[in-house]
Amino acid sequence: MRCNGHAHTNTNTDRHHHSDPQPALVVPTYSCWVSDTNSNADRHLIPHAYAYADRDAHRDIHTATSTPTSTHTPTATDPPTATTTLTPTLTLTSTLTPTPTATPLAYTFSDTYPVSVLAQPTSPESLYVLDTHGRVLRSTDQGNNWQDLDIQGAVSKTGQTFGGDFTTPYALWLGVADGLYFSGDAGKQWQQVSGANTHGGITVGFSDAGNLWSGTHLDNYSGVIRSSDGGVTWQTAGLGMGDDQTLAYSVLIDPADQQTLFALTTDDQGTPTIWRGQPPGLWSTISSPTEGQNPGAPFLGLAWQGSEGELWAGGLDGALLFSDNPQELVGVVQRQQAASFGPGYSPQPLAWGAGPNLYISLYRINPPGGVFLRSNDGGLSWMELPLPAP
Repeated sequence: MRCNGHAHTNTNTDRHHHSDPQPALVVPTYSCWVSDTNSNADRHLIPHAYAYADRDAHRDIHTATSTPTSTHTPTATDPPTATTTLTPTLTLTSTLTPTPTATPLAYTFSDTYPVSVLAQPTSPESLYVLDTHGRVLRSTDQGNNWQDLDIQGAVSKTGQTFGGDFTTPYALWLGVADGLYFSGDAGKQWQQVSGANTHGGITVGFSDAGNLWSGTHLDNYSGVIRSSDGGVTWQTAGLGMGDDQTLAYSVLIDPADQQTLFALTTDDQGTPTIWRGQPPGLWSTISSPTEGQNPGAPFLGLAWQGSEGELWAGGLDGALLFSDNPQELVGVVQRQQAASFGPGYSPQPLAWGAGPNLYISLYRINPPGGVFLRSNDGGLSWMELPLPAP
């Protein structure tokens, strides 16, 4: 099947620059990073219209108080009216959670979109996708055409987690309801490795393919798990994460420093947290990309941009965020915004491929649906990559 892509590009041309030193930044707890996307050459941060920052994270704080007044002159048939004065103020804390209202975007949303993406370092770039129907699809032309690997012929179950070996482009791992399966031939044949219940994406060690990381959700433990024998046996690896109701969606390894790990988890309320850790599974909190609120998506993504050393995650109100100093141990790990799709949407970065290719699933909260997108300019423009219907 041939699937044609559709492009969506930001076209505004205005731009702002700020070069002052970065002050301490305090924003409302309900705020999110909202993009000033008036330029294709520069990206800025506006947390709820109170702070601005450019791509290099130099920030100025701007506050404004205005008093708009609306008046109405009564007539003989009008009931008495009163003058209303509205004075917006900056509130530093709030318990209000605004209901997302989606502005329609020119994408084709459906119930078929990726929950996991593996971009293999081949030429041309090969993509493996685990979609919402549990299928494993493969593309050898960056998502223009797809082949269904038909895993149910060998596994008899739909997939729920997925991973691959970057140093061996044809070695794949697939987690299903009754265990973990392995393929050494790009998904043609599968063999069961263990009965492990893996719920998070499966990450394979760069220097030792026997080292696997994932997440699980069991009666007595939920969180990060680790295997040192190719998935045959697993151990808990979430020391420091606290609550055993933590559900791990992604565990990433920094390819430049394989002793540094990153994980994205949620608690029993669905609130996400990003962690930094080291083997064998010792963790400390970096931050929450959504300011302590549930972004509304049924799954969460985390992606590592290797050449720039950037960690990418989704935020509130359609924000796509990244940090260019996620390994910072003394100062603040900063978050910057690459794109904003607006309230009612939840972008989840799933993989960085060869060169500049970033792959995300964009989830629409109401009505529910998703779409697969690719950007080759850091989130300034997007190409839709339709998946074949099941």
